[in-house]
Amino acid sequence: SRPPLSKKGLKSEEKKMLNSLDLLIYVFIAMAVLSIIGVVLQFAVKNEKIKKGSFYFAAALGAVLSVFKYLSTPHTGLYTGQIVIGFGLAALAIAAVVLQLVKKDENSFKLARILTTVSVIGGMISTFLI
Repeated sequence: SRPPLSKKGLKSEEKKMLNSLDLLIYVFIAMAVLSIIGVVLQFAVKNEKIKKGSFYFAAALGAVLSVFKYLSTPHTGLYTGQIVIGFGLAALAIAAVVLQLVKKDENSFKLARILTTVSVIGGMISTFLI
């Protein structure tokens, strides 16, 4: 059996935990800022190259957020709905890219950007807030 932790040892463990939580907050803030930038650039920029680049960036970000959702959810059978939501959001991002590649007109690109926006915002909400 281990001896009980001294007060000094306990404070060291608290510092490690605080640093881990700080890192999680930094990751959340970085992902939120990247999400906002990716979504805003899709709709606010007139340059087609930047618009398409931000579209692909946002679609990749939506897929990555869905992977984060899958990896952060316990696989005990109790959270199947949340896992399905994560896969659905990834499917939205993939469908948006396929739609943009198959149809080249402006209306389909607008719909693809909307799908990607839903995927990114839904991924942020489901990964970090639910």
